[in-house]
Amino acid sequence: MRKITYENNAYAADEGESVLDCLQRHGHDIPYGCKVGACHSCLMVASGGKPTDASQEGLRDTKRAGGYFLSCRCIPEADMTVTLPDEPVRTFETRVLERTLLNHEVIRLRLQKPAGLDYHAGQFIQLHGPKNAIRSYSLASTANVDPWLELHIRRVPFGIVSNWAHDALTEGASVTISTAMGECFYLPERRDQPLLLIGTGSGLAPLWGILRDALHSDHSAPIYLYHGGSYSDGLYLVDELRSLDARHEGFHYTPTLSRDTMEDVARGRAHEIAMRAHGNLKGWRVFLCGHPDMVKAARIAAFMAGVAMDDLYSDPFVFAPRPSAA
Repeated sequence: MRKITYENNAYAADEGESVLDCLQRHGHDIPYGCKVGACHSCLMVASGGKPTDASQEGLRDTKRAGGYFLSCRCIPEADMTVTLPDEPVRTFETRVLERTLLNHEVIRLRLQKPAGLDYHAGQFIQLHGPKNAIRSYSLASTANVDPWLELHIRRVPFGIVSNWAHDALTEGASVTISTAMGECFYLPERRDQPLLLIGTGSGLAPLWGILRDALHSDHSAPIYLYHGGSYSDGLYLVDELRSLDARHEGFHYTPTLSRDTMEDVARGRAHEIAMRAHGNLKGWRVFLCGHPDMVKAARIAAFMAGVAMDDLYSDPFVFAPRPSAA
């Protein structure tokens, strides 16, 4: 018999019994609908043990990598520890290793990686700031390359956490962060699939991590990165990206400016320039990060250019509203 651990209690699953049926038999109210894997109402997460292949059929590759599975279709082949997807977010205490200004409004914050925090480049963590404010920031670091966690934090007018990070955080300071979340990340299973990465502003952060993750994984197909800003001072990591472009035959970097001109920088919006350069995107994997309007427009354009919905990954950066003056 296989053991299913849920809410710190272990239960023996009968022969041929699904995780869902086992937990329901022991009195747990696990959501479900069709019990044949069609509705996905019984989705759970395995924090220990591997879900069966059958229980992950039809799930996006990033969900499979995150341990998600359909409990109605999972006849366990080994002991498992499982949770519902909306379990409380775990937090970690860590410290600031480095603060570096990347341009006039973006700082690079490097944090000590806490033991027990696993992540994929491109996911996000929550940073706890003053006044109980919590904000989400994408991870620019790559787990297989960098010994730290890296965030690119743009200063937002009246932003409680971003201004605190820019003005008050110092090297050595203690901070609270969450476990990594999100599904906008690279998986190396399809190394022969062309990649298109489009970002604006600090939306470069997850793409910087995703790009280096793909290069570290010896991605064999071409990789194109378009990073856009309004004015020249909005770009950053230009030299580093051009250096990667020069060193890797399959990587191509294009910086863009929509309201300014600069030598060796394309004029126009990043996603529009990218779509003009790559007419047919059938079979490509696309990552879109940054301003919500850009992400929305680029998703539509990429889908119309032939990208499958399962190959469209996006992370729109929505900033907290300005606090009331009342």
